[in-house]
Amino acid sequence: MSSFKCVGIVGTNKAGCTTYEDDYILPEGSVWVDDLPPMTGPDRFGEWIVEADGTYSWHKLPDPPFPVVYHEGKIKNSDTLVELPENVLPGNIAVRIASTESTLVGISTAMSAEVQNAHDYAQQASQSAASAEAAKQAVDDAIAALPKPTQFEMLTAVLGAGGLVNVLFTKTYTSPPVLIPVTRFVGDQAFIPVIGVPTLTGVEVTGKRTRGTLLLTSGPFESAAAGDTVQFVVIGR
Repeated sequence: MSSFKCVGIVGTNKAGCTTYEDDYILPEGSVWVDDLPPMTGPDRFGEWIVEADGTYSWHKLPDPPFPVVYHEGKIKNSDTLVELPENVLPGNIAVRIASTESTLVGISTAMSAEVQNAHDYAQQASQSAASAEAAKQAVDDAIAALPKPTQFEMLTAVLGAGGLVNVLFTKTYTSPPVLIPVTRFVGDQAFIPVIGVPTLTGVEVTGKRTRGTLLLTSGPFESAAAGDTVQFVVIGR
């Protein structure tokens, strides 16, 4: 035969009623109970727990007997919206908040120290950069104060019409250079430049050459003609 019965799981608030055979064997940890647990309890926050003897006992929960809400950045009583002091909150909140605040203070202190260190390093780097720039400027000034190196070039010029040519220097000079004529031989005939007054960029050049036939009534040189080639050395800075 069967009948309508209720079964609860010991140590929990779980219970249910249905039809069972009279010879039904309860699972381990379950007991027969007279009915489902009551719908209400002696206070607001708790639950009915199934006991081993088939009765129910009221177990008050450790949470506060009122709903809690987070409102305007504060934890409050949902019924009154009054802010709750930390010591009445469940879960050891006061200690946890204090620990969190202490940790945050430590983090803030460490971050402040790091920011100060970064500021100090930045100042040192700025000072080092300024010192390096000053040193570089001093080196640049010293280099600029050095005399320019001596330059040398050998120039070859072909005389133009009237045995005259304007020769431009290939290098740049800060003052008129020294010009040294070079005697150039073609066979037994010598060609010697006659150099004018140099400027920074060039000089006017004519020339002399030895005569092919030496006459007693004339000297050994005659003016060089158009097409003759002369050479001279340029030395300067």
